[in-house]
Amino acid sequence: MEAGQLRLVPGAAPPSVELAGLPPDPAAYQAHLIEAYVASQVARGFSPLTVGNGTGTLERFLAACGKPVWEVTHHDVDRVVGELAAAGMAPNTRRGYVSVFKGFYGFLVARKAPELQALFGARLELPVDEFNAARHVTDDTPALRPPPNEQRLQPFFAFLKQRLATCRTFAPAARDYALFRTLYHAGLRSEEAVCLEVCDVHFDRGPFGKLHVRYGKAAKGSGPRPRWVPMLDHLDLVLRWYLDDVRPRFAGSTASQTLFCDQGGGRMHPGSVRNRLRHLLELEGGPASQRFSPHALRHACATRLYERGVDLVAIQQLMQVRWRLRMAAAQREVWTGAQLRRLLRERAGLELSSASVSALLTKQPSQIKLETLAALCTALECTPNDLMEVDTTPIQRQPEPTSQPAEPPAVARGRSLPPI
Repeated sequence: MEAGQLRLVPGAAPPSVELAGLPPDPAAYQAHLIEAYVASQVARGFSPLTVGNGTGTLERFLAACGKPVWEVTHHDVDRVVGELAAAGMAPNTRRGYVSVFKGFYGFLVARKAPELQALFGARLELPVDEFNAARHVTDDTPALRPPPNEQRLQPFFAFLKQRLATCRTFAPAARDYALFRTLYHAGLRSEEAVCLEVCDVHFDRGPFGKLHVRYGKAAKGSGPRPRWVPMLDHLDLVLRWYLDDVRPRFAGSTASQTLFCDQGGGRMHPGSVRNRLRHLLELEGGPASQRFSPHALRHACATRLYERGVDLVAIQQLMQVRWRLRMAAAQREVWTGAQLRRLLRERAGLELSSASVSALLTKQPSQIKLETLAALCTALECTPNDLMEVDTTPIQRQPEPTSQPAEPPAVARGRSLPPI
């Protein structure tokens, strides 16, 4: 080849070279966006496991959408979430998919909106709204449906007490009164209350007596966690009345050890407790907005104790309530200790060290100042109920007792009213 001459050889431009004026490949550019989002999560201090799980979830959600993220619309999110529900995916898992996608889209709005508009002419608008966002169990509590307060429960129990004089069957009505008093004053789950036996009532322990909750709710694969619960607010008088004058009226009660037994002397089902309360609230005739569940009575107990000045740790030990600050913060888009620390300083005027905030987020505190608790509620715009775990998962129940031959009902005596 002569000097100064050029020879044309076949080949292609390097992969990194893009033709001027042409947008990049959408799939490759979306992968680049995901890498940038992952880098931001690492910089924020998320663990490799959290980042990896979130990235996998995000990629599966985007694949189900079938188009680049900047082209996803409300209709696409509706369709994908509907397909996940039709496939039998649990609500918590669907909520996780939408939450990860929402976080990624928020990153694009904050960091990549001008770039995406320049390259693809896309104007970013979050396609997740109140109509397709997965509903959380606490979305309408406690902000819209707080636990019933003392002013609400006083007329309810007065209605139950008045009903004892006129109801057709005295024993079940009196049992319901004692049962719901126990849920409220002892803060028990309905699953725990139906597992109580007569031997679990100890009137001689402490100044008021105690209930031995032997089948408390299990956690993290453990067996039932027992605890002792004091019988406050004259609950001991109610249970003495129930054991002396109500329980003997049930058929088979002498052969059964169940405390709150059904009409045959056997153990009640937790679903029956919910159904009975729903029926009684309908009979009371109050507005639907003032109705509540058996688990709401447990929350009302915790709220009442807190308002009376009982230490939060004592309430946790009494009711097996676990600290859930991280969940409450995440529901309000507060993901890091730095964000929470800034909110505490700006909204509540409380200055905490980074280590202290990190400990509050990652561990259940053995003790906490009321000043700190109030500051957390102010910073997150929540109530103490948001910082306590809301969990209605059924506990492990006792084996059903072997059937006993039915006995004739006890001889009916004159009806009596509870002491309170």
